[in-house]
Amino acid sequence: KTRPYLTKLTDTFELAIAHAEGRLVTEADDAAKYVKSGHAALLYTSNVNGSTNAIAGLQDDTGRVFGLMPHPERFIFKSQHYDPDWSGDTQHGWGHYLFQSAREALN
Repeated sequence: KTRPYLTKLTDTFELAIAHAEGRLVTEADDAAKYVKSGHAALLYTSNVNGSTNAIAGLQDDTGRVFGLMPHPERFIFKSQHYDPDWSGDTQHGWGHYLFQSAREALN
């Protein structure tokens, strides 16, 4: 399944989380179907909030409707990384690339 909002991102990247109790809660069978069908566009590498099947973002069949729990707006600039010594191998924070992907997908 195509993921137009993620085209500028690598397979593994970091986004800020700030949702306290927020997480995807659904039947495990439904979550497994979302993952298998590609509707689970993003998965946590470490399921920090207990989201069912570690799902961090869902999309529709077209890939144009996309919802996610992490906060890309909190990591636009490298200086916004929680570790002040983080150098990363990117020019910007990963949120920048998510929004850049979205902009290109919507044009």
